[in-house]
Amino acid sequence: MYALIERESGQIVGFCGLVHPSGRVDPEIKYALHPNQWGKGLATEAAKGLISFAESIGIRKIIATVHPSNDSSKRVLIKAGMTQCGGSLQKCDGSEDLLFYWSPALPMK
Repeated sequence: MYALIERESGQIVGFCGLVHPSGRVDPEIKYALHPNQWGKGLATEAAKGLISFAESIGIRKIIATVHPSNDSSKRVLIKAGMTQCGGSLQKCDGSEDLLFYWSPALPMK
């Protein structure tokens, strides 16, 4: 995981990274920002950076999961070059998240 630092203030405003939750094979993008940073494009910039890094080291597929009601995160992932699979991923509490993916065959936006 990486700290997200606001350029102007030098303050940590969130984090991002590629993880393998629950032993999944494909790496998953995770990010979170302080609410006062929402809507500034930082999450999209972080997601694009993670995808670029992953591609540079030969990773061929990345996933991301989003709560169905989180329209902001859905837009972030689409702007970063990910595509919604149409499927979902069941969590241990029984709820489901939408599943997004990226591969080099998909053009970055």
